[in-house]
Amino acid sequence: MISVKEPSSYWWLRRRKYIAIFLRELSSVFILSYVLLYLLILAQLESGGRGLVSQFATVPFVGLSITLLTFSLYHSITWFLLLPRIQPMKIGKVVLSGKLALIANLGGLVVASLLIASLVYGVQIPSGR
Repeated sequence: MISVKEPSSYWWLRRRKYIAIFLRELSSVFILSYVLLYLLILAQLESGGRGLVSQFATVPFVGLSITLLTFSLYHSITWFLLLPRIQPMKIGKVVLSGKLALIANLGGLVVASLLIASLVYGVQIPSGR
């Protein structure tokens, strides 16, 4: 009879690459909590309540926000690094290298963020004149 060894629950800790993949997948949970937290805050503001808004300046809330932002940035950056492998970016017949595709994607992210910030916060985007 052949004995089969059960795989360890911590197999993903054996390689740095596996840890990075695990953390990227785990970061989705943090992004979800980030979105739900801010939806809850918006709902409270809309109903006239100030429950969570009064907590913005507290150390735990700032720490939580920094942690959630860190996971969000990690998820976004690693996703943008994977995009050229998953779906190569083509302009005409030219296929962009991974670095150029990353720069194009991050540039699009910056432009979209500036547009959203201008709509939400009234930030003036310099026109270059």
